[in-house]
Amino acid sequence: MEFGHSGCNRGAFFPMPYKDPEKQKSFRQKWYAKRRKEKKEFLDKIKKEPCSRCGKTFPPICMDLHHRNPNNKKDTISNLMNGTYDLSQLKLEVEKCELLCSNCHRLHHFKK
Repeated sequence: MEFGHSGCNRGAFFPMPYKDPEKQKSFRQKWYAKRRKEKKEFLDKIKKEPCSRCGKTFPPICMDLHHRNPNNKKDTISNLMNGTYDLSQLKLEVEKCELLCSNCHRLHHFKK
């Protein structure tokens, strides 16, 4: 079995069972989709909790993960979701965050 590069500048490698470029492309798309789905399910579960400031619960789309210390973050949650980072790396980054509803998050940044 050959190993192929994901095409990402972070250097992630995964098994590339096909030599045909079209099959490689299809394999990569399925691989990324599976990883993204796992990460999205993890975040949606966390985002069902109430806001740490106002205590209200909203749909996951209305909840934000705010880094408590911006100097301590590896990357944004968005980049961790879309890149080649795995679920364990996302979990480590989420531990550095506070769950806020979008209103409290906007107010927090407005007050700075």
